[in-house]
Amino acid sequence: MTIFFSINNGHIEPCDQKFVIYGNGPHTRVIHGYLHESPNLSGFIVDDHVVHQQPIIGGHAVVPLSRALIEFPPDEYAVLVALGFRDFNELRKNRSIALRELGYRTASFVDKSVRLPKNYSISENCIVIDHVAINDGVLINDGSFISSGAMLGHDSVLEAYSWIGSGVALAGGVLVGDSSVLGLNCSVKQNTHLGHHTLVLPNTFVNADTKPYEVIASEPGRKLPFDSRRMMRFAYINNR
Repeated sequence: MTIFFSINNGHIEPCDQKFVIYGNGPHTRVIHGYLHESPNLSGFIVDDHVVHQQPIIGGHAVVPLSRALIEFPPDEYAVLVALGFRDFNELRKNRSIALRELGYRTASFVDKSVRLPKNYSISENCIVIDHVAINDGVLINDGSFISSGAMLGHDSVLEAYSWIGSGVALAGGVLVGDSSVLGLNCSVKQNTHLGHHTLVLPNTFVNADTKPYEVIASEPGRKLPFDSRRMMRFAYINNR
């Protein structure tokens, strides 16, 4: 059973408060997959103009934002914002601000498979899904998302609304600037600083600091002039 957490001075603790999920897109479905068995999950909130697309998710009602205060009073419910990285997380950021202005607490979720070190900090409104490695001294700031199998090296810092894709590896002391997006299986050299809104494409190795709004990409996979059967035989000979 996945556990839902709230925040206490940068550390996480189990939260028994009822909560709702904001969103109804692909990313929402992913997060719902982790939380669908939680007895505290009470429903979904979406933008008014998309409520007709899916009035029920997993047996729970989907409520337009204009009726959220009536259906889910802020003194009774927390909100988990489960939106993707559209426009460098601007949509997620804007909805989080709007919900807080309505009086909601934006809670965080950390999957039960994640082992936390003695020294760490996770702010509100963060999502950390399965089998993420968080080393000592890591700081994860407001609104950040970390996908499956990522590794955050010691003393790394994710500034607000960072997005870390599956399999990403950060060496120690890396700083990921506000609203940056790191794609699948990329890796970042020790003590590297990424400027805000940096976009790192999948399978890329970053070995130098970046400026704001830079795009970093490795060459795409290329075909080699070998027959795969001969290559496998060679690999077997050298690894038996």
